[in-house]
Amino acid sequence: MDRKLYIELCQKVSVLKNGICGIKENVPNELMVVYNGIKYYPVAYELSFDDKGNVIHKAILHDLMANSITYTDLERVQKYEQQ
Repeated sequence: MDRKLYIELCQKVSVLKNGICGIKENVPNELMVVYNGIKYYPVAYELSFDDKGNVIHKAILHDLMANSITYTDLERVQKYEQQ
C-alpha cells in the first residue's frame, strides 16, 4: 500500500469515536484495510531500519474480530474493497 494513503487512513480513523478500551466504533469500510485476508482498521505507521540501513515500513493494524494489534510490512496491506 502507498505510504501516504495509509497514513491518511490512520489520521481519519484516529478522530473516530472510541468505544470500550479505546477501540474505535463504527469504522466505515472506506477506512478499512486488508492483510492476509482479514479486515482491519489502521492504527499507526512505524519507520525503522534493518542492520544494513535499509528502510522498513510497518503498518500497525487493529483486528476487530480478535481485538488484537498486528504489525506487518506496509507493502502487504491493501485497501479494503467491498464485495
